[in-house]
Amino acid sequence: MNGSLAALNASRAQRVPYTFEGGKRSEVLHFDAEHVQVSAGCASPTGELKCQAIDALRGGKTLQLGVGDFSGGANPGAIACKKMGRTNTTGRGPKGDEDGFCEFPDGSFVSTGAIEFYVVK
Repeated sequence: MNGSLAALNASRAQRVPYTFEGGKRSEVLHFDAEHVQVSAGCASPTGELKCQAIDALRGGKTLQLGVGDFSGGANPGAIACKKMGRTNTTGRGPKGDEDGFCEFPDGSFVSTGAIEFYVVK
């Protein structure tokens, strides 16, 4: 497990409200130094992060992307999300900034940028 990810605790995160496709609203935990944005629902009462989205980053599995994977200008994190059998979605922050996220079956999500940083090799 990556050391910086092992130490993530919700108490250190900046909480930011996002609006997702279809109008769904959810709070996102921003960990700037670690390049991670993850759903606030991953936080346990102690602040520990427990969800499928964070497990995907901590799991140590990596994905190789080939030249043929890059069509239509998709970013590597979004491509990796699809290769993991997950769904991509877009969220908009309070200042209008837009980010891509990867959704997991338990309802958790993580930024495609974090997937690119920790999963894509």
